[in-house]
Amino acid sequence: MIHKSPYPGLRPFTEDEAIFFRGREAHVFQIIKSLEEKRFVMITGASGDGKSSIVYAGLVPKAKAGFFKARFNNWKVYDFRPEKSPFENMCVKVAEALKMDKVYVKKELSYGFSSLVNLYKKSDLYYEENGNDFEGLSAEQRVEKKRGAGNLLLIVDQFEEFFTNTENLNNGSPNDSSHLVANLLSHTVQIAKEQNLPIYVVFTMRSDYIGNCASLRGVPELIGYSQYFIPRLNREEIADVVRDPADLNGNKRQNSLVVHLINSTTEGAVPLPITQHCMNLILRSAYVNDLDLYHLALCQCLKSEDLPKKQPELSEIKSIPKSSAEKSLNNVINAHASNLFEQSIEYFITKHPKFKKEDVEENLISLMKSLAKMDNGKGVRYKVIFGELVSNLKYPMNLQQANDLIFLFRKEGNDLLAPYSNQIEILKENDPLEISHESLIRNWIRLKKWVVLDTQDYQTFQDLKGQSSKWEENQRSNNYLLGIGPLDYFDKWFKVTNPSVFWIMKYEQLKNSEVNIKDSISGTLEQIKLFLAESRSAIKKAQQAEKRRRKVLLIAASIAVLVLSSITVWAFREKSLADSAKKVAQTEKKNAELATQEAIKSEEKALYLSALSDSSLKVSEENEKLANQAKSDALQQKSIAESSKIFAQKQAKIAKDESNKALIALDQLLEQKSLTESQRDSANIARMEAYELSMQSISTSLALQASRVEIKPELAGLMAFHANEFNNSVSGSKKSPAIFSGSTSALSKLKGNDYNLLDELKFMPNDLLVDDNEKNIFAIDNEGFVDIWNFKDGFFKRPKHKGTTKLNSNFEGLSANAFLLEKSSMAFVDLEGNLSYFESMDKTSPTLQFSNHSSLIRKVIKNGNKLISGGGDGKIIIQSMDGDFIKKEIPIEGIVLDISILNSKIVIITRGKCVVIDLESEYQSKEISLSGGLRSCRLAKEKIIISNNKGEIFQLNENLVITKKIQFGYFPIGKIEISPDGNTLAIASANRRIGIYNLTNLEQDPMIIDNVGFQIRTLAISNDGFLIAGLENGDCRFWSTNISQNITEICDNLTRSLTKDEWTKNKGNKIKNNEE
Repeated sequence: MIHKSPYPGLRPFTEDEAIFFRGREAHVFQIIKSLEEKRFVMITGASGDGKSSIVYAGLVPKAKAGFFKARFNNWKVYDFRPEKSPFENMCVKVAEALKMDKVYVKKELSYGFSSLVNLYKKSDLYYEENGNDFEGLSAEQRVEKKRGAGNLLLIVDQFEEFFTNTENLNNGSPNDSSHLVANLLSHTVQIAKEQNLPIYVVFTMRSDYIGNCASLRGVPELIGYSQYFIPRLNREEIADVVRDPADLNGNKRQNSLVVHLINSTTEGAVPLPITQHCMNLILRSAYVNDLDLYHLALCQCLKSEDLPKKQPELSEIKSIPKSSAEKSLNNVINAHASNLFEQSIEYFITKHPKFKKEDVEENLISLMKSLAKMDNGKGVRYKVIFGELVSNLKYPMNLQQANDLIFLFRKEGNDLLAPYSNQIEILKENDPLEISHESLIRNWIRLKKWVVLDTQDYQTFQDLKGQSSKWEENQRSNNYLLGIGPLDYFDKWFKVTNPSVFWIMKYEQLKNSEVNIKDSISGTLEQIKLFLAESRSAIKKAQQAEKRRRKVLLIAASIAVLVLSSITVWAFREKSLADSAKKVAQTEKKNAELATQEAIKSEEKALYLSALSDSSLKVSEENEKLANQAKSDALQQKSIAESSKIFAQKQAKIAKDESNKALIALDQLLEQKSLTESQRDSANIARMEAYELSMQSISTSLALQASRVEIKPELAGLMAFHANEFNNSVSGSKKSPAIFSGSTSALSKLKGNDYNLLDELKFMPNDLLVDDNEKNIFAIDNEGFVDIWNFKDGFFKRPKHKGTTKLNSNFEGLSANAFLLEKSSMAFVDLEGNLSYFESMDKTSPTLQFSNHSSLIRKVIKNGNKLISGGGDGKIIIQSMDGDFIKKEIPIEGIVLDISILNSKIVIITRGKCVVIDLESEYQSKEISLSGGLRSCRLAKEKIIISNNKGEIFQLNENLVITKKIQFGYFPIGKIEISPDGNTLAIASANRRIGIYNLTNLEQDPMIIDNVGFQIRTLAISNDGFLIAGLENGDCRFWSTNISQNITEICDNLTRSLTKDEWTKNKGNKIKNNEE
């Protein structure tokens, strides 16, 4: 096995490895020529172009070998990196180079200007032949003096660290220490040139930080005076880079391997450090010297099916990974780092078996995240002190254990973390630690995601800090405490993240009023903890008050129901009594009339018998007796009849009086009845409303149960289904937030958390496009990759990945943004304002290229044969793509953030206003100022929808009149999208939530997707109502905005109905189960 590799991997070449440094010879001599003439050169280039290597393995050895025309033969080289203390680092290196006391050097250099030149003149490196001091020396002393003299080469490597390390900034600008170093270096160059001193100064810096140099006094003038941009290597130079080190090291290699690497590296398709790292791995892992494509496959740089058909007699081939991950030269670092990550955990647990695997993994992730951060969208290294890093791990480890955890990453040959194990075997408390090259951040997918998430966490911290500061600035008024929604989010985030001073220091900048930034951050954390506690307390009190209020309202409602019920019962009772009285009176009257008739009959009979008696006086005595007896009976009967008549008359009068009373009572009753019926109608309406509310309450309750984490999948689906059924039974809202949440949650439980994941996405999506005609989804990233999925079988059947298209490789790492336009055309833009337009995905190079802007382009849209773009230079460019390519430039006050087309008008937003431009005349027609820091703009059905940084959504008409304004939390709303039919609005908040509004009724509560987990980069909506979101972690996910679609999919995945016990437990026994 080969133990020594001529390829350094990700780290730069050193002076000792100069013999292996090939392909840059012509470039080295151009740099030497600039230094000879001007005493200074700023070496710039893209990350990975070999800036440090060309200095240490090219310039320095060539100078020492005599290829540099200078006054002395000897060279004294001192180099430093700014890191977090540029002045301190400079003083240490100057003292070493000039062999002077560090304290003395620091004091002298603190004066700035010519201090460094003065120190050089006082050192043993310099003498003046005509000077008094030199002439006063003996001949032997003069020889010794000349022998010790030397040229001074000052190298400031990684100059961008003046801007990437927050410790070097004060309120966003370079601090005094940074300005002092810039002052010393700029004056040293000026004096060296004027006095012809053998002092030479070299800076190396990433080219994307040139603009930042404007804030350092004297540095822009130096760059303008002498700059060397490292060019990309041509094929012949790449061949030297790949082939020569192996030849010089005595390694045999097949030409097919060299050709493959040359083709992969040509024109920047793969950064040079990746090629070096690949060759390093091959040489260190191969068991034979005859290197070929099979060894490339072993390093996961080549697919096994792309190997030659002839099978070699190598045992290693059996171990070629069968993983479905991308196999290309771009993947070498990702594969290597991922393997080391897993191996490091196993290695650590073998040495320290008491640790849990998941704890070790979390510590290793935390450690890696601490060594990198995002700076203006770019991944950069961040050097830390090892002891501080170890003391901030979540699961405590001592220094030795932490060394074991990262040993494989520092091991010679792997060289992913520096210092390497052959430089410092065991890291001590005050030793530094950093990532060896930024290629690791860009190419290790896991690390890239961790760093993005870490940056998002810092943004969340900034939001929370801002809310806390407002509360403090307003005398801790309760009006500025968090509401229940934001509190729930921030509280959970704070407990999970547990932000520390060490972590915040990576991002926080020193302010003028702060003497000790650590104390300041510590105070901020304590203030935030108090702010959260006070917010919890206030909400708890408000909830208790609300409970009391609801209890009072419930009691009042109950009393009202009882009173209404009592009134109803009394009214019916009164009516019943009146009806009874009326019947009694009618009966008594009838009885009285019958008694009167009987009395009259009795009186007539008595008169008749009396007359008969008078005409028969001469009848017999018996008949006389009979007559007397009959008369007596008649008189008695008459008396009875008269008594009955009087009684009947009294009864009739009583009956009449009772009847009158009954009629009066009836009238009153009828009047009361009318009132009671009205109350009954109200009561019926109230009962219906109460029923609907009851059903909706049950519906909401079931939906919430479906969302519970611990509920079983099948039961969650049944709960969501019945929640929707109850809601539909009372014609509830088709966009119920609770049922939407319940249905999406149930789907996740039934089908798995990744049921809505678009698989095989290669990189973070910058833009999304839905082609409803062809049923395709397109996702594009700023490195030139386009992923395509087809959803002809429906979204819930999981869109099928059709493949990944790699456009022109020149855009890898250079494009600042990418936009999908109509008909699958697209545009890429870089930091300098250049735009490359691809007519279709079949093109391997840009159809057209324009340089219309002087800074980053924020938005590109296509309208017919015209491209409309806007950017940071405050210009709208309307570029024709026909014929003579006429362009129209329209100045806009402020940075253009978003552009949309409405009928024949262009709608533009800047930070503070919305502007409308007429497409025909191409002149601004109207504008309106809006508050809150605008973010995004979309148009639909004569409506203009705009979001801002305060969680607000404005709806305007064509005349820019605000027609509606709603609030969606208090976080910035970065992305908004409107459905093709113009009825649905989707908005993405910075707290990782998506709100889905009904555009026909913006006041209605939105449906919410609150389990996204990552920042949302882009949104798209299909014709059938599916929302697609591209996330910061590199995922694309979809959700149906139609509840009925969710329910249908749930039903397709259910195998049973609710049991009787489940029905009773979850719905109660008063509601009948129709399924029984």
